[in-house]
Amino acid sequence: MCNNIQVRNIVKVIKLIFGKDVKFKIIVCLCKKPTTLRELAKCVGIAPKNLKKYLNELESKGIVTKIEVGGRFYIYMLHREYEWLKEIFEKNNS
Repeated sequence: MCNNIQVRNIVKVIKLIFGKDVKFKIIVCLCKKPTTLRELAKCVGIAPKNLKKYLNELESKGIVTKIEVGGRFYIYMLHREYEWLKEIFEKNNS
């Protein structure tokens, strides 16, 4: 079992390695809250049109879930199997 300092250091290394990766940024943003495509694009820093391909890939791998909330309007969130990531990134947000 890792202590808080070890977890913090692991998160720091993960951010150094993957911090600029779009899929990693999506996961970190979704750890904060479920969100729309437009809000997620702002958080990640790319156009919604370009974000869709990354979201589709994460969805096909079962990491991200998309819920229709009306017509062509969707909310994106981490799949429940990956909700444990929220605790790690929320506690170690540096």
